[in-house]
Amino acid sequence: MFESKKALKLALQEYALKDNFEIRVTRSCTGRYEVGCKDPECKFQFCAVKIESGNYWTVRKFEEEHSCTIDELHNRHRQASAWLIGEILSPKLAVSGRSLKPKEIMTDMQVEHGLSLLYTKALRAKRLAEQNVFGSPDLSYRLLPAYCHELKSTNHGTLPITTLVEYVRDMMQKWFHERRDAASRNTTQLSQWATEKLTKKNETSHKYTMRPIDHVNFNVKDGEKDGIVNLSEKSCTCKEFQNDLLPCSHALAAIRHCKKKLMTFVRISTKQAPGWKAILVSYFRLDTQANGILQRKYVQKLFSHQTGDLKLVDQERIGFHL
Repeated sequence: MFESKKALKLALQEYALKDNFEIRVTRSCTGRYEVGCKDPECKFQFCAVKIESGNYWTVRKFEEEHSCTIDELHNRHRQASAWLIGEILSPKLAVSGRSLKPKEIMTDMQVEHGLSLLYTKALRAKRLAEQNVFGSPDLSYRLLPAYCHELKSTNHGTLPITTLVEYVRDMMQKWFHERRDAASRNTTQLSQWATEKLTKKNETSHKYTMRPIDHVNFNVKDGEKDGIVNLSEKSCTCKEFQNDLLPCSHALAAIRHCKKKLMTFVRISTKQAPGWKAILVSYFRLDTQANGILQRKYVQKLFSHQTGDLKLVDQERIGFHL
């Protein structure tokens, strides 16, 4: 028995994820949900129907044995969408109250479920989990003035705190306005942050030695951890190429050797749909170092917005050349 169709689909996708197979939806409507294995010849079947009096769903048929060959049991977990991962993370977040970083999510999913996630999917899953547990950030922000008013009315001693909250809110509005104006004036492809990061890496990469393995693989030696670069897969053993979606210093050395265009290997989309405008957000973040000391770190992120909806873009439009 499942309390809703959403709960039913979540349980079924978690089951498929655990048993390492892909499901194929054969019928889905308001009162019935049927799925089978991705292999049409496999005898695995599942059918659930909605109970007439209420929102509960019950299982009518469940043939759990698979008749497909081992080669047909895919291990890429197509059902492991950002939504599913966010649902898996939500109970942990509700208990701990601490939201994991995308790289921590990538590690946990690899260890617990054998999933290899891109940084962007881990980031989307993190935000979905936070929204499930804490609610929409936009709604919370809109409720802030009313909350401050109630706080002052109930407890006059909280006036300094509410004044501080109002100041922070006004300051954020000013920042958004200034960053939006700055972002709207950009006309090229990469943000200033990405440009500076790639420039620094590029300068360092000139000191590296490189040995081609074949036409796409390169052994780049930097004197420390070194790196094996695969330009076809846009990857490096140092992991920065995959995680940052920008070429690492090892990859820059290989790209320069092959005389390729840099933007071919930048995997963050810079195109925005018509009607979207940019907001460049800059802020300070407190990070705890290994020695327990808090360090203030300056961070910049670019969002695009349309009618109140925010979407992380990760890049502005400022050029960079090798």
